[in-house]
Amino acid sequence: MTSVRGETRTLLTCTAEEFLVNAQLDAYELDEQQGDPRVYSQNWERRIPRDLV
Repeated sequence: MTSVRGETRTLLTCTAEEFLVNAQLDAYELDEQQGDPRVYSQNWERRIPRDLV
């Protein structure tokens, strides 16, 4: 059986016109001998219009 650990980070900022969302996902395989190597990583960036908010 393989054990994994996931880490996420999300940052929400804004400008006068948009909300800016940045997210990151990293997955690690838990392995005492190899020191938990990262097996997957993905980043997202989204710009969402504020529409008078």
